[in-house]
Amino acid sequence: MPTPTFDTLAYADKLKQSGFSDEQAQGQARALAEVVYSEVATRPDLNALEIGLRRDLNALEERLNSKIETLGTRLDGKIDALAARLDGKIDNLEDRTKGRFTLLQWMLAFNLALTAAVLWLLIRAAG
Repeated sequence: MPTPTFDTLAYADKLKQSGFSDEQAQGQARALAEVVYSEVATRPDLNALEIGLRRDLNALEERLNSKIETLGTRLDGKIDALAARLDGKIDNLEDRTKGRFTLLQWMLAFNLALTAAVLWLLIRAAG
């Protein structure tokens, strides 16, 4: 990108055509040139700005990645703790269910035996 130019001579000539004296026109042209050139960004200025922005973005990305990793580690720990609690509760429920199932099996077997005995007695009494 070329450096912008300001034609102070052409500007001074236009001022003179408008009625300014030679000294006034040259003074105005120099003053305006200082303002224009002090406010215009050059390619090196933009390159330096780009480098600074990239550096800042990279630093921000590193900080965000670090925070995401920390958050992931914390979440993994909490998920593991919850999974362990859930496993314990499932094991407890299985143990309680096994005890109840065993009791249910015994009750069923007893009822079957009792029913068989009653049927046997009825068959013997009838026959």
